[in-house]
Amino acid sequence: IYMRSSQQALDAPNMLAYRKTILAALRFKYRRLARQATKEGRPLPVSETALNQIRSFYDWDRVVVCNRFGFETVADYYDSVSVSLQLYALAVPTRLVFGRQDPIVPFKQIADQLVDLPRHVETQVVSPGGHLGFGRVREQITTSKNVYKQAAQWFNRVTS
Repeated sequence: IYMRSSQQALDAPNMLAYRKTILAALRFKYRRLARQATKEGRPLPVSETALNQIRSFYDWDRVVVCNRFGFETVADYYDSVSVSLQLYALAVPTRLVFGRQDPIVPFKQIADQLVDLPRHVETQVVSPGGHLGFGRVREQITTSKNVYKQAAQWFNRVTS
């Protein structure tokens, strides 16, 4: 929805465990990519020292993403990859499913971006539900309690 919302959520003090784990994985992948790029004569722009100093997602985006992909600023990057304003321009039937307890895309931070969407854009909020993981669905739109089966049923309905 809006990348800044996710960055702020992940950089919050209560998300330290997520942040440390995800940033460690990103550093590992970047190092592996950097080794390969150096072998091919195309070294990446971020030094090992700079990589080790990154402690937040904002800094990751500023140091790594902006440098690697040519964004002028972090705000420029967030604006270019965020879809919240594009939701109103959707021309095809669309279903958006959100987990109320999602720590990565906090529903309370995006709820106001889901107001007055076109009629063919449906939203569903499941609880319990996190980021790409949904428990038992309480807010049902079909007879199935499985959100994945619901998605398939929705797709069958709009394509028939």
